[in-house]
Amino acid sequence: MHAHFVDLAWVRGSDSPGASCGARKCRLLSAFRELHRADPSIHLLLVGDGPLRSQFEKEVQNAGLIQAVTFAGALGHEDVPQYLAAMDVAVAPYPALDNFCFSPLKLFEYKAAGRPVIASRVGQVAEVVADGVTGLLFAPGDLADLVRCIARLRNSPALCTELGQNASAACAERTWTHNAAKVIDRVEAMIKQNSTWPRRALGFGSTHAENWFFFVSYRGRREAEK
Repeated sequence: MHAHFVDLAWVRGSDSPGASCGARKCRLLSAFRELHRADPSIHLLLVGDGPLRSQFEKEVQNAGLIQAVTFAGALGHEDVPQYLAAMDVAVAPYPALDNFCFSPLKLFEYKAAGRPVIASRVGQVAEVVADGVTGLLFAPGDLADLVRCIARLRNSPALCTELGQNASAACAERTWTHNAAKVIDRVEAMIKQNSTWPRRALGFGSTHAENWFFFVSYRGRREAEK
């Protein structure tokens, strides 16, 4: 069985983002080069597009890895699930950056698809990926650590399956409906603490006040309609 590794966030341009994205792609390619040397059956699938694609394609060609690396290009949102389904492991090799902050949506998509995630231990990543439970974390910028994590899952299909199942289960409550319910619970608790606060703070006949009361009363309306 071929092992496939994916990083869905491709380079979309711009100086700073392009530099960081380029760095992580180079790191992933370097790791893959070592892994492929030890196991020629391994395969790397990169999904997405961007201004650095031609550079990476050239690097892959120079390394003699054309048959081992697939550049899928840009995909429509409806096509992403089938590509995720073709993967054994999803890799997110974020570099070490000061004040690192990003949207973790990609990591949740990997987990929801039942794929174990290998990611850098940087910023909020460790809050999304539980090391040894839903994936594996490696030190950002540590190529040997990245290679070790990928090889560990490659050599242990049982662990790979276990982490993938855990990842999927961990996303069961990570839905927009669940998040909205949590916000409503917190707001309703605040209102109960001081029933006059919303009117005093926002009740000057403003549109904001109307939106506020519509928002916090949504659950009650929904339950009344059942």
